[in-house]
Amino acid sequence: MKRKVVTGILAFVALFTGIVGLASCDKPEEETNKPEEETNKPEEETNFYFEKKNNTLTLVGVKDTTVTELVVPDEVNIIASNAFSECQNVKKITIGSKALSISSNAFEGCSSLTEIIVDENNIVYQSIDGNMYSIDGGTLIRYATGKEQETFTIPNGVTIIGDEAFSGCEHLTSMQLPDSVTILGYGAFLGCSNLTSFVFGNGLTKISSHAFYDCSSLTEVEINDSITGIGYYAFGNCSAIKNIVIPDGLTSIDDRAFLGCSNLTSFVFGNGITEISDFMLYDCVNLTEVTISDSITEISDYAFGNCSALKNIVIPGGVTFVSCGAFIDCVNLQSVSLGNGIEIISSVAFKGCSSLTEIEIPRSVTKIGVGAFMDCTNLTNIVISDSVTEMGAMVFQNCVRLTGVHLGNGIKELDDSSFFGCSNLTSVVIPNGVETIGNHAFGSCSSLISVVIPDTVKKIEKYVFMGCSLLTDVNLPENLTAIGEYTFNRCENLTSIVIPNGVTTISQGLFLGCIRLESVVIPVSVTSIEESAFNGCNSLTEVEYQGTESDWSKIAIAEGNKIVREIIEGEDSGWTGIF
Repeated sequence: MKRKVVTGILAFVALFTGIVGLASCDKPEEETNKPEEETNKPEEETNFYFEKKNNTLTLVGVKDTTVTELVVPDEVNIIASNAFSECQNVKKITIGSKALSISSNAFEGCSSLTEIIVDENNIVYQSIDGNMYSIDGGTLIRYATGKEQETFTIPNGVTIIGDEAFSGCEHLTSMQLPDSVTILGYGAFLGCSNLTSFVFGNGLTKISSHAFYDCSSLTEVEINDSITGIGYYAFGNCSAIKNIVIPDGLTSIDDRAFLGCSNLTSFVFGNGITEISDFMLYDCVNLTEVTISDSITEISDYAFGNCSALKNIVIPGGVTFVSCGAFIDCVNLQSVSLGNGIEIISSVAFKGCSSLTEIEIPRSVTKIGVGAFMDCTNLTNIVISDSVTEMGAMVFQNCVRLTGVHLGNGIKELDDSSFFGCSNLTSVVIPNGVETIGNHAFGSCSSLISVVIPDTVKKIEKYVFMGCSLLTDVNLPENLTAIGEYTFNRCENLTSIVIPNGVTTISQGLFLGCIRLESVVIPVSVTSIEESAFNGCNSLTEVEYQGTESDWSKIAIAEGNKIVREIIEGEDSGWTGIF
């Protein structure tokens, strides 16, 4: 009765407005503003928030989320994303006849929902046994999350399981898809935390993205021969799955498909897979057995990252590319067999594989990326063949047990920090052809005694031998033109050095802290000695300057080089060439 009274009042207001409008043509604004007042009426009278645009009414939220029942007004056309979110107590939701679009996650968080009722006059949706379907019954759109039954039989004729249709159904423990189902929507069973077993029907061809994400109790999954693809995060964080066998008919597995499957112990790739995708098995911390099929040509970024139980891996000859971080932090990986087809070992591919003691780089490899073997703290020996033409920065940084290195003749540059912190490395022969030695290349190699530098080297960057406290003798090549700052800083056992003619600057801190340095040859090409270049060289007694007194007077000498000045410019120098 109240509703009829309100309707009558509204009709009277409309009639009155029309009469006034005829009499007062100079006030059109009052008439056009009236419909705006009308749009607020449903929100004022109900427990919902609305938006209205172009005569379409959208339900966007619920005011009181503690209620146990919700009746959506019949005039609502759209139910928006997360419209009923946080309605944890609601058990029944009734949807009117004019709702033509309902977001797939509108019911997210309705953990007590046991019944969805759709008006029988709705032309898009229908309800069957308290669940929501498309009007033709072909799509199961939403299963009532709070139903307490442990299994559910999908009706005959259903071909599509909608996006997030069963998401958050914590009571379900087992499910079987009928053969009629051909499409499994995004996140269809996402967060079904008590689902332990799932059987796929023979009609399904792809397991969609996030389909079983966070199904933390799922232990048994048999992938049918009919399935050709697995989507992004499809089984992500399914922490109870133990074994996966990929059939030969399956041809694609998207990124992160099995990420975080922390109890997965074995994984077998079928012969249809050509790429192990990004982060595919990342953080599968109990994975111990992996069979990589001969069909695979690429192992992508972080594919096996942090698989901390993995001990052995055989990479077949068909693989040409081991991508960035492919095996990063596989701390128990002891044996790696690289196939003869590999061309690139990318950045940080084996970084942090602290149990790896040796690895043979095949002659097919042309490039080893930045930090590829960084922090492989038990690696003892490495042989780089002539086929390798590029080796990235930090490639063997902190390989603290590395004692032997053979570098091939294809390398033209030793990049920054290549062997930084390799504290057991005793000797290095830099191959002929290398032109530049990068910053920190052998920094903190505290056991390094000898290094052979070829005549092809033209530039030594900063800090290259800094902290090589056992280095006693270094023969610098004749073609060298630049030595960077602090290159020999704290080389405490270095006793003599000949700076080649062509070097123009004795850089800042170059011999800082070389406490046993006794003799130095300075060429006439030197025009400046920078700050603290010889600071702390208290054993220095002999300096050979290869120029004249006039040449010496032109050299710009900064502070911290007093000992050199005293030897060169002392009363007894005589300018005979050796002082």
